[in-house]
Amino acid sequence: SSDLEADGRAMFEQARAARERLLAVQGTRTVENTLAPYDEILRYIGLAQNPAGVMKDASPDAAIRESAVKLVQEASALRSEVMLDPRVYKALSALEGSRGLDAQTAHYLSKTLRSLRTMGVNQNDETRAKIATTRDEIVKLEEEFNRNIIQGLSRIPFRVADLTGVPDDYIRAHKPDANGNIMVSNDREDIEPITFYGTNAAARRRATVHFVNRGYPANAQVLAKLIDARHRLALLCGYPNYTEMAMQDRM
Repeated sequence: SSDLEADGRAMFEQARAARERLLAVQGTRTVENTLAPYDEILRYIGLAQNPAGVMKDASPDAAIRESAVKLVQEASALRSEVMLDPRVYKALSALEGSRGLDAQTAHYLSKTLRSLRTMGVNQNDETRAKIATTRDEIVKLEEEFNRNIIQGLSRIPFRVADLTGVPDDYIRAHKPDANGNIMVSNDREDIEPITFYGTNAAARRRATVHFVNRGYPANAQVLAKLIDARHRLALLCGYPNYTEMAMQDRM
């Protein structure tokens, strides 16, 4: 976990240094002195966040998972800090209409500025602070939701007779207990052979329900809080609902 944290925090420092270079520019803004450092900021944040995102879900070591969750949260907070910084937005906006921008770069710049506006960079100081706090809340709720799914391993019994069509090697790998039941977990590798190959409709349905309900009932309350937080975020950013805000970069 120490290596993961050290590597991640080194990337955060690189991202902050790139932001300082972007903001320190005197004179004419160019792709090289403004857009390139902005890309570096996001790249360094991603270099910290992406490995941590894998390790928080995949590592068998609880300490590493906990460290990875903290890094993901810190990366999200830093990304919000940068994207809600009006100085960064002003610097990038200065490039609009610049001579020498090729069509691809101009399109990328336009989408980047639109993303920042969607984030709420054009809101007042108080609202931007609320946006940052709400985004931190959302990240923590999303992590709690995912953690409940990871920790929601459970098993239910199936009769061998109900698993007609399921490959023989699956049956051999799941030895029946004294009552003739095969215990099936809600892991994907246990469920999909039944849902893909089983000919018993009731067994397929039971396996599907077992899989999709993983994390329930713990996640029912988390999901309600997440929906509420996303709605509050949308209102802060000037949108009537979260769906409309989320679709801004997809339409």
